[in-house]
Amino acid sequence: NHGVDFHPGMSKNVANAAGMMGLTAEMLGKLHGISREQQDEFAARSHARAHAATLEGRFKNEILPTEGHAADGTLFQLDYDEVIRPETTVEGLSQLRPVFDPANGTVTAGTSSALSDGASAMLIMSEEKANELGLKIRARIKGMAIAGCDPSIMGYGPVPATQKALKRAGLA
Repeated sequence: NHGVDFHPGMSKNVANAAGMMGLTAEMLGKLHGISREQQDEFAARSHARAHAATLEGRFKNEILPTEGHAADGTLFQLDYDEVIRPETTVEGLSQLRPVFDPANGTVTAGTSSALSDGASAMLIMSEEKANELGLKIRARIKGMAIAGCDPSIMGYGPVPATQKALKRAGLA
């Protein structure tokens, strides 16, 4: 937990949400005919590409260095994606058991996202307020959208929302 004192009830909710996302991945895999082998191959390739991109400095403008605390309380600066596993192989992934549907599933800890995946923070304000406070503007909101989908495939929901937002912003 990097020294952050989370409310005890939060872990229960995070675990429930992670379970739902895992079951969604199982449903989408079945719906689209994505085999266990394809998932393992994709995951291994994804980790390899992410590691190469990290070494090439491609994420430098996407990760704002942040101070944190290690488990022993020492202060450190986090400036990289700590979930990338460069040692990941298809062979290693093939040894993992399905997590969310142990009897019939295909999604494992190695092919699903980490609980921290997608974690982020944003400070949103008007350009005038940013200038008043002397803050550097790092991004502009060009468009937004809301879309719904069947709750059983809730992990797919961002797809139509993203398509709508890109269209509204003139980027699609």
